Amino acid sequence: MLAWIGHVRDDGRGRDALTEIGLRSVQDRWRYTVVSRDRRELYFDGLGSQPLPRAYYDPSTVTLLAGEDLTDVVNRRTGGPAFRPVVSQRMFRDEALAELAARRDRDRFNLPARIDAPERVAPPVPLLYAPPICPAYLVRTVAPDGSPRLLAYTQAGDTADEDVTAGLTSPC
Repeated sequence: MLAWIGHVRDDGRGRDALTEIGLRSVQDRWRYTVVSRDRRELYFDGLGSQPLPRAYYDPSTVTLLAGEDLTDVVNRRTGGPAFRPVVSQRMFRDEALAELAARRDRDRFNLPARIDAPERVAPPVPLLYAPPICPAYLVRTVAPDGSPRLLAYTQAGDTADEDVTAGLTSPC
């Protein structure tokens, strides 16, 4: 059974040895399994390539705008508030996926522990063909030390979105 799920292998001398995933399973007291293919979308912010939490994956909570819908909101054709797209000249950082995979809270960002070696399968997206945009309000405030600060408010919650706010101040 353990060999079948990839936790042990023959060490070449007729003895069983723990594989990397088997060792992790013992250390974490959790049975990890190998999935050969798991294609899923992972969302990162467009400013600092920071991962976005699971709330962004629920279309009933967060509205991602693209194409004509984005044009309507930017040009105020929908009757609601006008939004201006904030774009970055930086491309997606390839290290962002490895950084996410190394996080202990990675499941919060839609990357479960059972995925060992995530890799990007789509090429970087040029700014002309930007991925969907999440509407947000950026509010200028003053930090406790008196320095200026931006807070981002999105549909993901009723308070300032810490994940998007962190992307605004990211050194990337």
